[in-house]
Amino acid sequence: MHSWLVLLPPLIVIVLATITRKISWSILAGIVAGLLILHDCSLPIVTQDLLMRLWRAAEIDKLCAGDFLSMSYLYICLFLLTLTIIITMISYSGGAHAYGNFVMKYLKRPEQAEKASLLLSLCFCIDDYFSSLTTGSVMQPVTDRFKIARVKLALLVNGMAAPLVVIFPISSWVAEIMMQLRQSGVGPATDPGTLVQTDLLPFYVSVIPFIFYAFLAIAALWLLVLTRNSFGLLLKHEDVAAKTGNLFAGKMPLSRRLVDVDPDVIARAALIDFILPIGMLFVTVFLGILYFGGWEGFGGQHTFIFALQKSNVAAALFAGSCITLFVSVSFLLARMKLRLKQIPRIFGEGISVMLPSVITLVLIWTLSAMLKGDLGTGKYLATLLVGSVKLAYLPAVFFLITALTATTMGSAWGAIGIYVALAVPMLVSLSGVATPVTVAQLPLVLPLIGAIISGAVIGNHLSPISDTMLMSSTSSGAYHSDLVRVQFWFAMPVIAASTISFLVSAFMISGGMGTGYAALAGLLSGVMCLLAVLKALSYWSRRKRA
Repeated sequence: MHSWLVLLPPLIVIVLATITRKISWSILAGIVAGLLILHDCSLPIVTQDLLMRLWRAAEIDKLCAGDFLSMSYLYICLFLLTLTIIITMISYSGGAHAYGNFVMKYLKRPEQAEKASLLLSLCFCIDDYFSSLTTGSVMQPVTDRFKIARVKLALLVNGMAAPLVVIFPISSWVAEIMMQLRQSGVGPATDPGTLVQTDLLPFYVSVIPFIFYAFLAIAALWLLVLTRNSFGLLLKHEDVAAKTGNLFAGKMPLSRRLVDVDPDVIARAALIDFILPIGMLFVTVFLGILYFGGWEGFGGQHTFIFALQKSNVAAALFAGSCITLFVSVSFLLARMKLRLKQIPRIFGEGISVMLPSVITLVLIWTLSAMLKGDLGTGKYLATLLVGSVKLAYLPAVFFLITALTATTMGSAWGAIGIYVALAVPMLVSLSGVATPVTVAQLPLVLPLIGAIISGAVIGNHLSPISDTMLMSSTSSGAYHSDLVRVQFWFAMPVIAASTISFLVSAFMISGGMGTGYAALAGLLSGVMCLLAVLKALSYWSRRKRA
C-alpha cells in the first residue's frame, strides 16, 4: 500500500497519547485505524483480524502448537512478569532495604546516586530489555531517598539502554543487525548477490565509531549528571522534588510496593538477600544466552562469540528468571525471610504490577508488525524522503529518516531492516563501482550504516510506543507520558549534534580522509555542538524560571 493513509495510524497514536496520556488505548486506536484502512472499513473483518493479530503477537499460537524454541515475544512477556515477582520478593524479604542502607553509606549526594544508575547500566549492556527493567527496579528505592525525580531516573535508564547495546559488539542487537546487513548484500563474497565483500563481525566493529548518536547520548547523560544543568520539564520535576518531596511534579505518586514490609524483616535485613537474586539473575541469563546459542562449552557447535550473537535472548531471559525465582524463594524460605503463605501474595502483586505493561507491549508489537508488514509505512516514508542526493549527504539523510521511521513505527529493528536494504544498494549505485567491492573501496558505507543504527536508537528514545521506553518508565515507577516528553526534549540536542557529526565525517571521507580520522573528527564536532546547545538550553530554562 503506497498512500498517505499509511501515516495515519502512527500519527493517531502519537496525538492521542499526547492528549489523553493513555498509552494502551492510543495504541489500540492506531491498530484499529490501520485495520480499517486495510479492510476498507469492514467492521466484522476488522474485529476478527484484530483478535488474530493480538493472538499472534502474544505468540499464543506457537504455544498451542508446541513450537517453544521459536518463541520470543511470549518469553519476553513471561520474563517481565517473573522479574517483577522477583523484585517484589526482594522487597518482602528486606533485601531492597538492606541494599539501600548499604549504598547510602557510600552515596552522600543526589549526583552520586545518579552516577550509580549510569554505572549499573554498564553491567546489563548485553540486552536493552534486561538493562531497562533491572536498572530502574534496583535504583528506584535508592534515588527516592535523595528526592530524585522519578522521571529523571527513567531518563537515565532509558537513555543508556539502547545506546550501550549497539556499541557492545556481542549484544542481542548485533546478531539482528548483522543478519539485516547480510540480506542487504554486505557479507562474504561466497554469498549470492554480495555488494560489499567483508566479514560481518569485523565490519560491525568498524561501524561502531560511527554510531555517533549512541556516544553523544551517553555523553549527554553524563553531562546532565555532572554539571546539574537540567532544562525544560525535567527542571520543573527536579524543582518540585527538591522543594516538596513530590517526585512526580505534583502528580499523584506512583508506588510499586503495595504493602509495608514487616518491621521484624527489615531489622534482620541482610545484603545477601538482595545480592543473591540479582547476581543469580545476571549469571543465569548470561549462561542461558550461551546455552540457547549452542556454545560448544555446553555441548553445542558454536564458538563463544558466535553463540552470543545467535542466541535466543528472550528464551535466555525467561529461563534465567525462572531459575532465579526458584532458587531465591528456596533460599529466603530457608533463611526464614519469607513465609510460605506469603508466596501466593507475592506472585499476585508482582503480576498485577506488570500486567498492564505486558498488555501494552503486546499492543506495541501488533502495531509495529502492521506498520512494517501490511501498511509499509517505513517504505512509504523512504520513497517520499530519499531521492537523488550527493554521496556526502547520504549518512545525514538516512540518519534523519531512519529516526523518523523508527519513531512513528515504534520499532528500531524494523527501521534498520527497511533502510539497510535501501541504503547499501543506493550507495553502491551512486558510487558507480563494480561489485562486489571492499570496504576500503567504499569507505562511506561505515558512516552510512552507523547513521541508520543511530536513527533506529532514536526510535527507542522518542516513540511513545517504544517497548524499552515503557519498560524504563515502569521499572523506575515514573509516569510514561512524563518520560516521553522529557526524553523528547533531551534527545533533540543530541540529534542536532549527531547530524553535524555525520556531515563532518562523510565530507572528510569523501575528501580522501581515513575513516579513523573522520570518525574522530565527527565525534569531536558533535561533542562541541552538544555542549553549546545543552549549555544554552539550561541557561534559557533557568533564566525563564528566575
